[in-house]
Amino acid sequence: GDEDVRAGLAANRGLPDPLVTALASDESPAVRLAVSLRPELTEERRAAIDWHVGPEDHIYPPAWVMQSLTDPVLMRACAESAHPGMRRFAAYSPHLPGDLVGRLAADEDFVVR
Repeated sequence: GDEDVRAGLAANRGLPDPLVTALASDESPAVRLAVSLRPELTEERRAAIDWHVGPEDHIYPPAWVMQSLTDPVLMRACAESAHPGMRRFAAYSPHLPGDLVGRLAADEDFVVR
């Protein structure tokens, strides 16, 4: 439906910033979550979005995650994010340095661990 289309748009890395901003306040929690998982967002901007990730929620990594597992800068940003979804994505990377592996192993979110 329309919600799936908007969530798909929110995950599109080529989406212009004004549309990212508009979708960040979408009525759908799924769309807002998709926006909150965009890699270019600052932590401040990510925190301003009304998203929720519970311990039972399954978040499927967008294509950018699988394409970026060897990017040390992006994976560090994901691992250090306040957003559990971003930390979950970092946990997919087999290339994390030891300090991040230790940090994620002690994460409060059991899915990250």
